[in-house]
Amino acid sequence: MTTRQAPPGGPLRGFLDDWRIHLRAKNQGEAHIRSIGLPYTIVRPGGLVAIYEHNPLNPLTRWAVSRCAFDADAVLLGRRELARLARGAGLELVMQSYIVFFPSRAPLFSTIERGLGWLPLGAQHGMAARK
Repeated sequence: MTTRQAPPGGPLRGFLDDWRIHLRAKNQGEAHIRSIGLPYTIVRPGGLVAIYEHNPLNPLTRWAVSRCAFDADAVLLGRRELARLARGAGLELVMQSYIVFFPSRAPLFSTIERGLGWLPLGAQHGMAARK
């Protein structure tokens, strides 16, 4: 009987490799995802990529990031820069929106927030793109 060694990245990486799951995970912790060796850049043709970033236009976001040791070397990407990088990687933008305008997820705030995606004051911005 042979035992299989866990690949770099641990059991999740093995699961992804075994099932040939195509994964694209990107968020403010990209460097941390990369450090455990996940195949986060693999997206099959037609696959959807969702990316969320801190919004550098939001002063409270910049303040919070500047005081977080976890984000000491973080470079905040703006919405246009993120779109440029996505297009440069051969992705077609499907959606872009600013998000997280209120600290509460109460129904009233959620309803208001859905209409504010155009306003560049959300704490984060997100995009969806197709390969």
